[in-house]
Amino acid sequence: MPAFIPDSSAMPAEYALLLQTVAEAMPEYFSGAGAGKLSFTQSAPDHFAVSFSGTETVISAGSRPAFLRALGCAMAGRETAGKLRFTTLGVMLDCSRNRVYTVDFIKSILLKTALTGFNLLMLYTEDVYELPGEPAFGYMRGRYTAEEIREIDRYAKRLGIEVTACIQTLGHLEHIFTHYQYSGIRDTAGILLAEEDATYSLIEKMIRFQAENLSSRQIHIGMDETHGLGRGRFLDIHGYEPQKEIYLRHLTKVCAICRKYGLTPAIWSDMLLRFEDPGTIRAALPPDLKLYCWNYSATDEKTYEDILGRHGQFQRETAMASAVYTYNTFCWFAEKTEAALPPCIRACENKGVRELLITVWGDAGAFCNFDSALAGLVYASNAACGEEDAGLASALFHTICGEEYPLFRKASALHRIIRKNIIPVPGLLWQDPLQGGIYSYCFSKYGDIMRIYLRDLKEVHRDLSGRTLSPSLRQIFSVIDLLLHGIFFREKLLKAYAERRQELLLEIRGRDIPAYLEKITAFDRCFRQEWMRSAKPFGLEIIQRRNAGLAARVEETALRLDEFFSGKRSRIEELDEALRASAVPDFHPAPPVFSSCLEIY
Repeated sequence: MPAFIPDSSAMPAEYALLLQTVAEAMPEYFSGAGAGKLSFTQSAPDHFAVSFSGTETVISAGSRPAFLRALGCAMAGRETAGKLRFTTLGVMLDCSRNRVYTVDFIKSILLKTALTGFNLLMLYTEDVYELPGEPAFGYMRGRYTAEEIREIDRYAKRLGIEVTACIQTLGHLEHIFTHYQYSGIRDTAGILLAEEDATYSLIEKMIRFQAENLSSRQIHIGMDETHGLGRGRFLDIHGYEPQKEIYLRHLTKVCAICRKYGLTPAIWSDMLLRFEDPGTIRAALPPDLKLYCWNYSATDEKTYEDILGRHGQFQRETAMASAVYTYNTFCWFAEKTEAALPPCIRACENKGVRELLITVWGDAGAFCNFDSALAGLVYASNAACGEEDAGLASALFHTICGEEYPLFRKASALHRIIRKNIIPVPGLLWQDPLQGGIYSYCFSKYGDIMRIYLRDLKEVHRDLSGRTLSPSLRQIFSVIDLLLHGIFFREKLLKAYAERRQELLLEIRGRDIPAYLEKITAFDRCFRQEWMRSAKPFGLEIIQRRNAGLAARVEETALRLDEFFSGKRSRIEELDEALRASAVPDFHPAPPVFSSCLEIY
């Protein structure tokens, strides 16, 4: 590990502050008998370079994010030279789908992403921030206080990172509607009731909170996926109106509130692309409105170029949102991320897009290990800088996380594509051992592919089991261990019952079921440890309910086998039905499992 004695005499004051902030957080890189001189030279805008000459390290940079990326590469012991391809390279952190990250953990994310070249953090908070006079808003959700938001903002400014709010002002507000006091402003599902005074009173409180506690004068107001707009209570009150008209009127009102508090608004653009007559839409859009185009899965340049080209008709500033694939996964899904991100970046360059946002979504419960998400962000930052050296990604990741990038890359084999769909790993992990619907679906539809997947996953399991693992990798390993056991348990149970093989059924009861319960316990403990390291306790209960539900059904399987052995029951009905089925019904790729009335995501 290199260590440095900074020479800040030729360094701009703003860079010296960046260096000081990093040194305070990671002093081991800036002390010691073997420390060498760290010098600075100015370069062209957005360019950066690191060179070593004897004991001296020279950093060249032309902007704050370029300086920090160069510093990160120097700390990783890597010579490099390149250019930031985007004026703004941002991370959007989902804090709304169960996992609400602690302030200290967000500060660590700010530091780690800054050292790879990111200069924007967007906090996606649907209802997880406090509002004066609204005690039910974000209740039992881990909402941020005003002081917590200000602390995040202060630290980010020391690293040259802009923190912007990403809230919702029309859709995706399902959680507030679990409280009776908001029933009067509900249109459908998670959609606010447009044209209602109380709606805009609440929205003004949302926007005022962000304006008062964040120094950024930009705000993202959401407005995406509002497919049920105007089809619920709005229809009862006002009668039928085209969604486009309701949407644009509402957007105009919300943007006016933003301007009242000195904020420039931005929205997700998907709904605008659904509406007809782009000329009418363009004329109705507020002139200061920024559009975020999002596509997380396309793997060809043309798709991205086409969607960005369609945004040209609105004649508004447009940014692109891609993703590190972390939603509905336990580990960064490298294969999918690596297929989608490079063509997206090339299309942005071709279309002159200067802002790229890398989203880190937490759909289905935010159970993805976050260190693996950081591995994905390191990959994304390298791609955004035109850097294809996997060795640099590995060195950077080890520097900022102390983890082994190749192991996280290997562990991402937990997830795989089957004929354009992702294997429903959460469904398989938490499947009912007696009913096993998702197991039956996967193996009836994709049996040969699933066998190959399991073969490869067993190889990863063997590799990881022979190592001393960090807590993060141990958590991922516990998922793989539990998943494999659950799949082979179901297979063995069906076979033994179908053939009425008493010795196998007894083995399942005496050995496999206790092992199953031990593996559930191990995963539950590992998961809790990692959750409490990074997040507030709210939301953990969702995963614990799923684990407890799975354990209860495994125990029920044991009781059912005991009754079968004793003659109290002549058959096990769920297994009979599975064996009789001539065709397995189709499932959603990610069916809900062990859900509760409050488990929206």
